[in-house]
Amino acid sequence: MIGKLTSPWTNAAPILLRVAVGSVFLYHGFDKLGVVGPESARDSINAAIQGAMRSGFHPAELWGYVLAISEVIGGGLVLLGLFTRYAAVVLAFIMGVAIFKIHWTSGFSARVGGWEYPFTLLCCCLFLVISGGGALSTDELLWPSDRKK
Repeated sequence: MIGKLTSPWTNAAPILLRVAVGSVFLYHGFDKLGVVGPESARDSINAAIQGAMRSGFHPAELWGYVLAISEVIGGGLVLLGLFTRYAAVVLAFIMGVAIFKIHWTSGFSARVGGWEYPFTLLCCCLFLVISGGGALSTDELLWPSDRKK
């Protein structure tokens, strides 16, 4: 019954995931750059730089800014559905690094800084890599597929 009601919208469904994932990455990237969020700009980017340093990325300051800018650009592209698969690959890679370099030793639970939340985002990004932006994406507008249903 539910399948019959939702089947006409199957190709458009990725927009829901794109809005959620794109918004989360945009927010966190802008937060690191001090554009949004509770901390000052210097404190936010310093936290990203410290995370890069603890993870062994050198020069840490460069990687902190690369992370923040990648989250903003990738999140914006996913939200728009433009170059969705490419942006999602980059964001999935970021989440994979976050899981194994930062969160892994804390276990699964997000309550104690574990990998639960980045794992969820990783899986969402991988879904978008596989599915693409869907029928309601800029990708589909610019480069129509033959998925007529």
